[in-house]
Amino acid sequence: MHQIDLRGSIAPLSLLKITFAFRAVERGECLEVVSDDPALRKEIDQVLRRFPHTVERIENEADFFRIRIRKNSTQVNLSSHTQNL
Repeated sequence: MHQIDLRGSIAPLSLLKITFAFRAVERGECLEVVSDDPALRKEIDQVLRRFPHTVERIENEADFFRIRIRKNSTQVNLSSHTQNL
């Protein structure tokens, strides 16, 4: 699993870093994003729309959150997977 820790980073820069990191993820693999920016939580799906993906897990910690995203080989219905973002 790939992981990117974006705590302390602001949304526009974080979204760019996520895009680059997700490009390196192979189909079937996961990227775990760790962040403390609430704006990122709302915008992450927008930046990943061009990639077939599934949000597998969202974990809330005391002062940050983790989002685990799996890269799929085909596009799936995103609305059913991102309602908790």
